[in-house]
Amino acid sequence: MRQVYRQSDLNSDRMSSSARPAVATDTSYPALSTSSFSPEHQLPQSDHVWHDAPPKTWQQRALRKLSIAGAAAVVGMLTFAVLTDGGSRLNTPRAFYGDLERLAIAAGFGIKQVSLSGHRYTLEDDIFDALDLGNMQSFLSFDSAVLRERLERLSWIKMVEASRVYPGQLKIRVTEREPAAVWHRGGQAYLIDSGGRVLAAVESGVMGHLPRLSGEGAPRDVGQLFALLQQFPDVAGFVVASERVGERRWTLKLVGGGAVHLPAGQEASALQAFLSQDRALDLIQRGASIIDLRARGRIAVRAAAKGTRVSSRGQQVGGGV
Repeated sequence: MRQVYRQSDLNSDRMSSSARPAVATDTSYPALSTSSFSPEHQLPQSDHVWHDAPPKTWQQRALRKLSIAGAAAVVGMLTFAVLTDGGSRLNTPRAFYGDLERLAIAAGFGIKQVSLSGHRYTLEDDIFDALDLGNMQSFLSFDSAVLRERLERLSWIKMVEASRVYPGQLKIRVTEREPAAVWHRGGQAYLIDSGGRVLAAVESGVMGHLPRLSGEGAPRDVGQLFALLQQFPDVAGFVVASERVGERRWTLKLVGGGAVHLPAGQEASALQAFLSQDRALDLIQRGASIIDLRARGRIAVRAAAKGTRVSSRGQQVGGGV
């Protein structure tokens, strides 16, 4: 079932989630002390001249080789014991990896604490599900690239920073996407960001200050629309909704129920040519006219139907265009 957010949800500091704690444990560790060195720790000056050490005897060389061989034998026996459970059976690579994981946890490299920050709209449950902590119990199995990839699949999350704090803490900070418009499609409203990514289903009246879009392909081309309106701020201030028509052109719906039909691919030049005419901006500001700029070199203007207005969904009601 799709989650639909209400205005109260989006206005809260953080969306509520289930009772799953963000922090598994809270263990503090004493700070490591460092030794300070003062001049009295330094070796006294001496005029003694050091000579090369005398060459080792064959007995010393043999003893050193025996020590290395003994250490290698101990390591080999430990490895054999881990791989074979003391010689009783041969472990599979998966079982061996599980043994290494347990050894890492026993050595203090287990992930005991996870701290999250930066999330407002993303549910903590969704973040923990994406983390898959059941299969990432120590820093041996921690892969920051994989973790970022999984979290950035969540609709709201734009960027992830993950850092390890030894001995057992994982710190995750997320940067969320900012809602830039509300897109109406098939009786449902969706928040989208400036890149056209659909973030969440919402009630139609949510975030009334955001631009309203409609029509197939509107999210994909929203960047083009925003660039156009930024180029013509005197027009943008009177646009209450924008409709993508046929996935190829825009119609700007005005405050007073009027509209501006723009040509495909020639939006900026068509608007510039229209605004160079006398009283053109006045027509847009009044918003009671249908302005058709789709035909090259031709401007058609007619009055909007009486009683026409634009609804909160960006649709014209009470009249036609």
